[in-house]
Amino acid sequence: MKVGDKVYHKRDSALATVIQTTVETVWDDFKNRAVTKTKYVARRDDNGYLIKFYGYDIGKTIFKKVPETNQMSFLEVAE
Repeated sequence: MKVGDKVYHKRDSALATVIQTTVETVWDDFKNRAVTKTKYVARRDDNGYLIKFYGYDIGKTIFKKVPETNQMSFLEVAE
C-alpha cells in the first residue's frame, strides 16, 4: 500500500485516501530479533475523518479499492 491509494473499511463503504505511511523497525529483546511495523493514516473523502490502521489490518478490516475497468473479451474488436 502506498500514499494516494483509495481504501475502505469493511463496515463502511466510504472511500478514504492514504495520506501517510510510517515504517518502524525496533529490536525485540525478548525474541532477540528485529520487528518491523507499518502504520498508515487515511483521510475519508466525504467528511475528512482520519482512519489509522496497521499493515496486519490490510485484507482483514481495510481493503484497497479495485479500479473499475472495462475488460474486453477476445470477441470484441478494439477501436
